[in-house]
Amino acid sequence: MDAENSCPTCNSSLLAQDVPIHTLLCPQFTSLPPKPGPSSILGLLFPHDVAGTPIPTWIKLTSSTDDETSITFQSVDTSPVFPSSSPAPEVLYTERNTVRNRDTRSMLEIWTLPPSSPGTDEAPGNATVAALAEGKDGPFHAWTGPVLALAMTRATGFMVDPGSYRDVGLEDAGDVVDFLLDYENPEHGRRIREALEMLGGERAGEEGKAEAGEGGKPEDVSAGDDEEQRDVIFEAA
Repeated sequence: MDAENSCPTCNSSLLAQDVPIHTLLCPQFTSLPPKPGPSSILGLLFPHDVAGTPIPTWIKLTSSTDDETSITFQSVDTSPVFPSSSPAPEVLYTERNTVRNRDTRSMLEIWTLPPSSPGTDEAPGNATVAALAEGKDGPFHAWTGPVLALAMTRATGFMVDPGSYRDVGLEDAGDVVDFLLDYENPEHGRRIREALEMLGGERAGEEGKAEAGEGGKPEDVSAGDDEEQRDVIFEAA
């Protein structure tokens, strides 16, 4: 076990919402399978057919460096999780934990089967995600098939630093669980609509005041003194 995946907070006071995640994931990260080689990164697999716990899984990593720019690009081999016989997976990204209202530690890359894949309408939901959701709101998205979570550093610019993969840590794992249970939560859409309506109302009020001010200039200004009229009009503008 390395320092990245250690859990120094397990024996200290935790927020109530963090206790279940630590209880669930700490044993998994303190007994990792041996790393198969240097070109591997640690991901987190959510099996679809067994209602168990997420499984830390080593994923093969390939790197290539562009000769002209010296920029290194990386790709991962997800075929052990999504074999060629299965539908092609899609990838979701997030940098924000909406449950805890903070940024995630890493850029999270979530591999999953798209909803439109053949057979997914009849397929049962992901059993691991369903087990994590017991007693909670969610999941709001129909996760089918396996789900694989990977972690990346944040890109500082595609042609400067496109970001790189790194091992999923315990904090990443907690962020992933929150994402899977909260993704497509309709409450977020409601809040956005309310914020837009409020913003639209404020703008309408400001525009109304501006129009009233422009229309009221002739009535508010004394016609007997041209100099005073110019001053008042300037102040109103």
